[in-house]
Amino acid sequence: MQETNLNFLEKIQKIYNNLNFQNELPLNRSQALKNALSYGFPTPKQEHWKYSSPIFLNKYNFIDNTSNILNEENIDFSKYLNNGIDSYNLIVLNGTILTNKSNLPQNIELLNLEKSLKNSNQLINYFDIILNNRKTVFSEINTALFRDGIYLRIPKNTNLDKPLAIYYFNEGNNSDAIINLRRNIICEKNVEVTILEYFINLGNYFTLINSVGEIFVDENSIVNHLKLQNYQNTSLFDNFNAVQKRYSNFTNFTFTDEGKYVRNDLNAILDDENCETHLLGVYIGDNDNLIDNHTFVDHAKPNSFSNENYRGILFDKSTGVFNGKILVRQDAQKTNAYQSNKNILCSKDATINSKPELEIYADDVKCSHGATSGALDKNLIFYLQSRGIERIKAESLLMNSFLSEVVSELKNQEIKKYLQKLIRLKLNDDLHYTIDMEELKIDN
Repeated sequence: MQETNLNFLEKIQKIYNNLNFQNELPLNRSQALKNALSYGFPTPKQEHWKYSSPIFLNKYNFIDNTSNILNEENIDFSKYLNNGIDSYNLIVLNGTILTNKSNLPQNIELLNLEKSLKNSNQLINYFDIILNNRKTVFSEINTALFRDGIYLRIPKNTNLDKPLAIYYFNEGNNSDAIINLRRNIICEKNVEVTILEYFINLGNYFTLINSVGEIFVDENSIVNHLKLQNYQNTSLFDNFNAVQKRYSNFTNFTFTDEGKYVRNDLNAILDDENCETHLLGVYIGDNDNLIDNHTFVDHAKPNSFSNENYRGILFDKSTGVFNGKILVRQDAQKTNAYQSNKNILCSKDATINSKPELEIYADDVKCSHGATSGALDKNLIFYLQSRGIERIKAESLLMNSFLSEVVSELKNQEIKKYLQKLIRLKLNDDLHYTIDMEELKIDN
């Protein structure tokens, strides 16, 4: 059989064989690969892949590009770091940490995840925390193939004075590169931290980014986690998983404004009493791009609260997918859970597939969900036009306001201002119009 006739999973099998891993991780790479092969390649016949089949991956002859370090001196990292947010910075290039380019507080432990797993029996308790029914063929491929990776431990009683920003720079050597990113973040008791993750593709080559993230939020900790995804000519699969302990507060904000194919699987397990979870998302699709957000909130214990708010704007022939599931287990009495997904379609060729779900086994709960999609309100546009505002400016104002309602739920003012800028610039491009921050009346 010629290589060009191999399907995606056969090519992954070949990559695994070529890597020839000598030392198994405690989790067992070979078993993860067997699991991936047993799952099979996703098809529209599977409910979770009904509207976002990745069948196009079969046409690429992928090579593994994780740990393939480029000449970092030829990359101007500063133009990405100068974004108006004062932060500690961690630079990662093709999955490998660049310590000479990074600056972190001294009390934060940063290690190579692969090496740490081989030398620590304790770390395995925080690794591969994905529930079996939330694993995908891509998350198992990541476990089988990832190298290096990030292990980040924030010790108890740490209150970072500014955000911790992780920049994932990725570039393939050719048009068929797959990069398997893995990060493991442990926030111990009484921690307060904001973590920013930037996903940035360098160059014009097509690259498949297959990433898995795990975060453990211990008792009384407050963790704000933001993912900013801007990938041109790239496909991204990101499986991110959070486990919370009692009296913890976890917020995730996912912002996607570019990517040929973006699939986010976000799972939060409220594994103790009195947990609070906020899952927020903003996505802007254009051209023929696809953005898919699958979320799962597992209320496993009583007296917890979750709030989910995702909003999207779709242009051209782009497609948006939202599938959000809330599970309230039998013991999770006194649960409050809310979910909302709203979308604006700016083209007759744009598509949204929204499916909110509730699965409740407790009887003393307050839960609700809802989804809406449609064009901009013509009455609001007419109202603004009647006040002397030209139509395209009125549309821009309404769209910015629509997405700003999600951004406003964040607390850090520098981050809010930066996100407002990203939204404005993206909408300017898609509307072929320029609107400045003064017109939006953004608070500085």
